[in-house]
Amino acid sequence: MWRSLYGPTSYLSFLALFFLMPIAARAQQGAAQNPIKDGLPLNDIRLDRKVDVEGVGIPIAQLLQKMSSNGLQLVADKSCAEQKLQLRLHHCPLRSLMHALAVLLPAHWEPLENHSGYQLILNAEAVTAERRWWDIFLDVRRTAEQTIQAAFLTAMQTTTPHPGPQPPPGFKFLFSPKETQQFLNALPLDLQQRIAQTFQIENIVDLYTLHSSGILMNTILGGTESEPDSVVIPLASLPLAAQNIVRIHQEQNGISLPDNAVLVCHADLTGIAIVIPGPNGAGSSGIFQREVSIPPATDHSLWLGQAGLPDEVKQLGGAAPADLKELARYQESRFWPNPKPSDPTALRPLPFNRADVLNWLGQRADIEFISDYYDKGGIPFHPQAPVKQPIDDSINDIAWGLDFSWKKEGDIYLFRNNRWYRDDQLQVPEVLAQQLLAQQKDLLPPDANDPKATVEWLGRVGQLLANLSPWQIANGFRWLTKERLSANINTDPVHPLANFSLQTMLNRYPFCQLADVVLGERVLAQFVAALTPEQKQQLVQGVLPFDSLSPALRQVATYLSPGVTAAVILKQQPLLLGIAHRPFGAGYTLAASVGIASR
Repeated sequence: MWRSLYGPTSYLSFLALFFLMPIAARAQQGAAQNPIKDGLPLNDIRLDRKVDVEGVGIPIAQLLQKMSSNGLQLVADKSCAEQKLQLRLHHCPLRSLMHALAVLLPAHWEPLENHSGYQLILNAEAVTAERRWWDIFLDVRRTAEQTIQAAFLTAMQTTTPHPGPQPPPGFKFLFSPKETQQFLNALPLDLQQRIAQTFQIENIVDLYTLHSSGILMNTILGGTESEPDSVVIPLASLPLAAQNIVRIHQEQNGISLPDNAVLVCHADLTGIAIVIPGPNGAGSSGIFQREVSIPPATDHSLWLGQAGLPDEVKQLGGAAPADLKELARYQESRFWPNPKPSDPTALRPLPFNRADVLNWLGQRADIEFISDYYDKGGIPFHPQAPVKQPIDDSINDIAWGLDFSWKKEGDIYLFRNNRWYRDDQLQVPEVLAQQLLAQQKDLLPPDANDPKATVEWLGRVGQLLANLSPWQIANGFRWLTKERLSANINTDPVHPLANFSLQTMLNRYPFCQLADVVLGERVLAQFVAALTPEQKQQLVQGVLPFDSLSPALRQVATYLSPGVTAAVILKQQPLLLGIAHRPFGAGYTLAASVGIASR
């Protein structure tokens, strides 16, 4: 009995328990003496040193490298390495800086191997929230695209002519609204569908910014200057009713059409345009233009600036789609809860550059702060007026006017963009941003009549901007600046806009206007950048053989140029490519000709 209860095995277990209990107790006591906050042990004396840091637009990875020392390595995970910051900290414990960063993002710290330091990692819920917004946003746009394409199809099938536009005096090439509607009605259904489907919302991005008057503005970019991805159809392939409308109109206006005449059909936010190219593809000898009313195109859910979306969703009530309701919740969300100002004027959007405002706030109120930073433009702001007291009330008013949230951690104020989930994907990585600013002159368009310089410029643009999305070009690239804080101090405390002018903006943001040019040339620039040096030289001379291109580049060429598409359809051989001005709008396109390539 005794041996069965207290045999050798049980006895050893008892001895082990007897001796290990004190060890476990000591371990628990040690853990209690070494608590962890944000993943940082409080007894790590390496984090107690004081640091001084001021700057604007510093990526977290660069900041942590600067804060590292021989005995401490601080690194950022790729999830937050590119996040840029604006800081003003003096004699601040490194631990306080690290804790503030974790709260700001939000993120957490994890120890590196061998206790050599720590890594900052964005919290999973933040990653998910950002991805979720973009997934919903792009899904809503794709759904709207289908709705808009259906509107184009309906416009082509209705028998009632649209009232405009009327041909200006002397412009005989423009068909009347009645002729236009009769022509569209005569097109076969499959061709009507193809024309409607040329509207691709992914080719249309928008710039979200503030006007100098403080009015929120959405500027829709793309989709109207060029005609990529058009439907090109030989006139002779159309039903006789459609052909006759074209031929009779042209004959009445003294225009002779060649046997191989083609029509270039395209739909964008302005409506449907069908162009009959002129001789050798230059200009036009006839245009059908059908304006189409597209209500969804003005829907706030389709564009970056969604300030009006919550009101739209409220008006729809229970009929509002679930996706729009979720986007509206995002728009109404604040990173941290801050009380609404009692003064309604404080709720109006402020047009000023946020970095300027925070710099003024830090200096005038003498506060320590860490803020996220985004290249978003804004009017220069550097008045000499003091900050109104109490300071927290002034900060709260400014936060609502500039759409950011704030809180205080110890002695450090934290400022976080409420639209961080959107704006993270609009920024240019800092290394590339500095490269672009250093090569600013190389990005300026050359003389319009110099094909060699044009091709070289397109190649440079295609290489430098190859990894940027249209959203990044329209927004982050546009607002890149070496002068992240205004250098021109306005001494007038009452009229902070006294010295503001458009030239002031252009001086501070050198790519402000160039971004529009680059957006219009983005696909062509990528095409040119992918060519070999020999092919670029042939393109300059107008003798680049279409057959020498890879299948992928042939597809891009036909996407870019209706003239190339027409030549392919008509089986013109050998087909040679050159660079030319667009027949409509600014910029360049590919020109097609038939000849013998020179070697």
